[in-house]
Amino acid sequence: MLKEAIERFGFKRGRRIAENVKGLGLPLTFKNRRICSDLDSSKNLQPIPDIQDDDLVVKVSHCTFYNAEKTWGLGEYAHIYCKYVDYKILEGYSQDVKMELFQRQTTGEDFCLFRYRMKE
Repeated sequence: MLKEAIERFGFKRGRRIAENVKGLGLPLTFKNRRICSDLDSSKNLQPIPDIQDDDLVVKVSHCTFYNAEKTWGLGEYAHIYCKYVDYKILEGYSQDVKMELFQRQTTGEDFCLFRYRMKE
C-alpha cells in the first residue's frame, strides 16, 4: 500500500511539473524539468553532474529527505520512498527520458547514483 501511495504521489508530482513547463510555453525537455522543478536541488540534493556516453550521470551524497528520515528514525520508509518515487516523477513528467538508479544511500551506499538516458 505504501509503495502504491509513493508511486501515485511521484506520478502526480511529475504531472504538476509538466503542467508548469507547458504553462510557460516550453517543451517537456529534461532541461526544462530541472529548471521548472518544484524542488531546489542545489539546496536539497547538492547534485554532482557528469556526462558519460551521452547520458547525464548524477551523484547525490547530500539528500535532505534521506537525512531527515534517518534523523527521525524512519529509515525503513526512506528505503521504500527512494526506491520508487524518482522513477514515477520522471514518468509523470515525460516518457522521453529513462532513468536508472544504480545505488542509493538507503541501501548503505555513500551516495545515490542516477543515470538519465535520453531517448533517441
